[in-house]
Amino acid sequence: MAEIPYQMIANLRPQTTLAWKLKVRVTRLWPAINRQGDTVGIHCIFVDELGGRIEAWINAANMNQIQNLITEGGTYVVHNFVVRQYGTMQTQRCFQNDVFIELYNMTEVFVAEGVDYIPRHVFHFTDFSALMDTARESNFLIGEPKLTNYPATRFFINLQHEAVQDLRDAFRLVVQDLM
Repeated sequence: MAEIPYQMIANLRPQTTLAWKLKVRVTRLWPAINRQGDTVGIHCIFVDELGGRIEAWINAANMNQIQNLITEGGTYVVHNFVVRQYGTMQTQRCFQNDVFIELYNMTEVFVAEGVDYIPRHVFHFTDFSALMDTARESNFLIGEPKLTNYPATRFFINLQHEAVQDLRDAFRLVVQDLM
């Protein structure tokens, strides 16, 4: 029987082998930043040709080796990685998968050329009846995972500017109309 050259994301199982091999597109890439502002790793979203999605993690010890090999939107062959089960305390997962990928010092990443059949974006829609339960779920991120813990941006407004004065006058009219 011929060896299957790549696995699909749906077939990944934790703690069975390190010799996994995927052909994926990196659809998202963002740094993990701790409370002190230090980058402690990189999160990635991998998508395969069947639209399977999984979060991949590069810890700080392996960032310099791997981060320059991948870019958002690129397609890659990724070989030798660990498939891990999420722990019960690991919240803010990107998907409802119970596993994620960890890239480590033995991971090999090669550019895969001409792979237009892997989707650039994959969406999972929630049935309307399950929307409230999904909104209350605290383990999974909702929306695009471009999150940071940088402080909020401060805005300074010139109170004497004509547009600001027009806005104030409009609010006054609304408040007066309500009374």
